[in-house]
Amino acid sequence: MIKKINKQFLLLTFVFISWVTMWFSINAIPYEIKDMNNNIVNFLNGSRSIGAILISITSLVLLIFLIILKKIKKFSIILILFTLYFIFQFIGLLVNDTRVTDIHSAYLILYAMSIISILAIIDIEKLHKILPYFFYIALSILTIAYLIILSQSTDDFLSIHGLNFYYLTSNDEMIFDQAPPRISGLTRSFAIISLSLLVIFTYNKKIKILSPIIFSLVIFLSMFIWIAQSRGTLICYYSTAIFFIIFLNDLNKFKKFLIIVSITIISIIACNEIIKFTKKKLYKVEGDLVLRVLKKETGTSGRITLWKSALERFEKKKIFGYGPQADRILLKDYNKKYGNNVSNSIMYSLLSGGYFSLATLIIIYMYSAYIILNFFLINKVFFSKFKITKENIFVVISLVYTVFFIIRSLFENSFGVFSIDFLILILSLFVIENQISKKLYLKSLRTYL
Repeated sequence: MIKKINKQFLLLTFVFISWVTMWFSINAIPYEIKDMNNNIVNFLNGSRSIGAILISITSLVLLIFLIILKKIKKFSIILILFTLYFIFQFIGLLVNDTRVTDIHSAYLILYAMSIISILAIIDIEKLHKILPYFFYIALSILTIAYLIILSQSTDDFLSIHGLNFYYLTSNDEMIFDQAPPRISGLTRSFAIISLSLLVIFTYNKKIKILSPIIFSLVIFLSMFIWIAQSRGTLICYYSTAIFFIIFLNDLNKFKKFLIIVSITIISIIACNEIIKFTKKKLYKVEGDLVLRVLKKETGTSGRITLWKSALERFEKKKIFGYGPQADRILLKDYNKKYGNNVSNSIMYSLLSGGYFSLATLIIIYMYSAYIILNFFLINKVFFSKFKITKENIFVVISLVYTVFFIIRSLFENSFGVFSIDFLILILSLFVIENQISKKLYLKSLRTYL
């Protein structure tokens, strides 16, 4: 018994440390390892890469060992799909004569496979009880990271272009030797935090004193997201919030209406009043908002141009694409105005993993829709009020995250590459899938009995 407890404790400790390490690896590049002796910041950045590489190798070896030892034959479908998705990208890297296959070109695939291995180990060893803590860690790291980033740009945050946050993180100033996040990344994180608080707000009925505080934070974050004017985030945030408010809680229709109005109309009006009060225009750099929308390509921030160019440059005979981050290669010398990020997961999958990676991504979309629909049918969400409980709150949060990132993947590379989006989405799908499997098993068991 003691030996079994010790084994489980060691595995829990390993997966916990692995999850934290992989989160800290975000934006760390193996190239930074050679500069570790320069200063403390370089040392920390290099350490993040070393830690991620070691964890990745260890988790893969451990998974293989468990599969052989326990003769595992059944795996999570979502983990299998993502494994195939990244394997095809790795093949694309191997068969591409113009690229060198090493840790610098393949580290994103290695990191993604590590996360898949960690979740597979949890599945094999039935350690699902740790998954809620994974969400806590993710939200804590996001919150702390962006508070630090904003603290490094305090003056800009307060004064830049008269509350024009769109340009808050677009300067070239490095933060801890890291490129500052784009506004789409910043608002993405605030949207995730806001949606999480919205779920907690609808669940939190007993602790009345916290409800006004939580809802005030939701309103504040909604205002920030609106005023930042990242169109992709606006679509993702409002669509997901409305989806959640309509279907995934037991509030009455009037309260649902009030919440929707509060995070949309009231937040937008409040933003406009703040801007009027400061007597400054929101868009000082690129002109009036209406003119920005009417100008060619401003409505999509150059995405259509990038997609057309990427397709034109993609060689149709490249069955497995060009390997990870292929968009940066194909669009390297194209147009500095729009950058070299193709900003679409579907397009990214084609460029990086070819036709097979694209097909796998489409199956991931279809399977995600399938398990979400299953959840709705099993819980009779369409036919009665759905109540958030202690037992299902993390499944609800997972559903919210999944909808958000699937929509976001149409405007960004998102979970198509190892990133914050990938870490949250694969965890969310894994949680939903596990919940659905349990529900279907219990249903079939009751039918049999």
